[in-house]
Amino acid sequence: MARLFYGRNQLGIIKKLTFYRDPGELHDYNSATTAILGIGTVTNVVGMNAILLALIVLPILLAL
Repeated sequence: MARLFYGRNQLGIIKKLTFYRDPGELHDYNSATTAILGIGTVTNVVGMNAILLALIVLPILLAL
């Protein structure tokens, strides 16, 4: 999980994950699903890696 949050290739890690059930078949909360949703959403909306976006935006926010 640390690589998913702090690594440089989140999309590559997500693509290697193995799922044992189809989406919607069984609800089983874990932090990986939340991370996948968040990283996937940021990547699709902004068009760049979530970590790269954080490196750009965080210094700006901290300067305010």
